[in-house]
Amino acid sequence: MARLHFLIPLSFFTLLVLVYSPSKQPAVYKATAVPFPVSPRLLSSHPLLFYQPIDLNRADQALLCQIPGIGPILAQRIIAHRQQYGPFLQMNQLLQVHGIGQAKLAAIKKLAIVQ
Repeated sequence: MARLHFLIPLSFFTLLVLVYSPSKQPAVYKATAVPFPVSPRLLSSHPLLFYQPIDLNRADQALLCQIPGIGPILAQRIIAHRQQYGPFLQMNQLLQVHGIGQAKLAAIKKLAIVQ
């Protein structure tokens, strides 16, 4: 009987494994920086309800208009510049778009990304 005392911790460990198995624990999801498409209708009804960086190389006019300081005309200029010269490689290339200065670029950098 004295030799079986090692079974007590072993059975306790087995019980812990069964109770706290990985399938019983809540799933942990990591946040990613990859933007996902959001319905423009949802964004226009609730502008900036949540923070999701807007990719300037993929966004259409409705999505660009959700960035404060960018209206439909400036959004169309960004799209035209993107079509004529290709995708933006750096945020500073927005200064080439007519109507965007240093102050507006600083505001856009907070809510947009270039990928």
